[in-house]
Amino acid sequence: MNVNGKTEVLGIIGDPVEHTLSPDIHNYISGAVGEDYIYIPFHVTDDIDAAVKGAYRLGIKGLNVTVPYKEAVIKSLCDLDSSAKMIGAVNTLVRTPEGYKGYNTDIYGLSIALREEGVSLKGKDVLILGAGGAARSAAFMAYNEAAGRVFIINRNKDKAEDIRQSILSESESKSADVNVTALGIDEYSLLTDLKGHIIIQCTSLGLRSKDTLLINDDAIYKDAAFGYDLIYNPSDTPFLNKLRAFGIPHSGGLSMLIYQGIIAHNLWNGYDIEDASEKALDQDVSALKAVLMRRLFGENIILTGFMGSGKTTVGRVISKKYGKTFIDTDAEIEKREGMSIPEIFESRGEKYFRDAESRVLKDISESAANSVISTGGGAILKEDNRMSLRRCGKVYFLDASVSELTRRVGNASGRPALDTGGEESIEAKIKKLKAERDLFYGLAADIVINTDGLSPDKVADVIMSGNLP
Repeated sequence: MNVNGKTEVLGIIGDPVEHTLSPDIHNYISGAVGEDYIYIPFHVTDDIDAAVKGAYRLGIKGLNVTVPYKEAVIKSLCDLDSSAKMIGAVNTLVRTPEGYKGYNTDIYGLSIALREEGVSLKGKDVLILGAGGAARSAAFMAYNEAAGRVFIINRNKDKAEDIRQSILSESESKSADVNVTALGIDEYSLLTDLKGHIIIQCTSLGLRSKDTLLINDDAIYKDAAFGYDLIYNPSDTPFLNKLRAFGIPHSGGLSMLIYQGIIAHNLWNGYDIEDASEKALDQDVSALKAVLMRRLFGENIILTGFMGSGKTTVGRVISKKYGKTFIDTDAEIEKREGMSIPEIFESRGEKYFRDAESRVLKDISESAANSVISTGGGAILKEDNRMSLRRCGKVYFLDASVSELTRRVGNASGRPALDTGGEESIEAKIKKLKAERDLFYGLAADIVINTDGLSPDKVADVIMSGNLP
């Protein structure tokens, strides 16, 4: 990023802000669309009013606001959007001639995240676990989207009741019908007729390894239609694991984080909140989500190379020794297609296999984190595949001499690319095919390692240590 006198500043204020993903989100967006913005975290330990006024005088274009200032910041603003007024909390400040105007993009970000999962709240029973600021946004979203019944469940029933009263006041001003119930943690057993409901987990339970569920009763979860956990790190929480055990569709909160950020970015570019939200739906978030997942959970290592180069063996060694998830793209294709790769080639042809391979590589590039990925020998032939691999992580080309590859491969059994008939020896076929592919391996790779004379353990250690031979 080239910062100069024309670069406009965006940022986030909160306490703490050291681990925020907002700079990753907004600097990625700015770079992707060619905007001259830079996004910076500002750690504000006290006097939020002075911080906001100082930011305005410094010409800062826009700000996000995180805990503990989402409510306290309101007194420092010149105006509030209707949704921020309704919820009583702000997470986005937009510069105007009179000062900053406050918005709450959480409610819209959650709505879009659910919509992208194919979930509609209209007429559905919605269970909201928790009664903090996030639960307030979720409850108002359910109200706005005409949920059938909304149940707010919290250890402190008074806090749940406060959200209920706020929704009732809003509904009275609009002459709208609403069915909202506040329940204490010991009253959930009153919910005896739940089926096909949506559960939104809004507590902090799941952030720590020792955390348990707010409600650990299978009856609440087993007949749900969908569950959404606002926590995005870790990716496995007690709530999501409970839903997974019953086969209930579910998602963590990373998509909400991304969408609320895109909406904020659109607001800073002059859209009103409705247009900003609609424009967010036009965004392809898959690449950004992959970037954030690797930032959260660890980078990926991709192993390419000719058959016999050791990709699968080295990948398994890295997985075992260094704690990364092992993904073999050929095995994933076989799992999805329900047949072996030789069977796919024989019954459906090479083009079908290559198309299936491209789909797998694209999916992996959008979802894998902290993984070591072994690819098929011909995966690099298509430009789209090479792009997927480069987006996914650092690509290593495990090279080897023709004689070494011939020794390792042995014969053409189970190798469709070599099982071509004719009088040529296996070594001659390998030599010819390798010569055709080496250019593409080079185009795909960040680093080339010649594996001749190296054990799989040694290759794994070289990759993980960065001490290349």
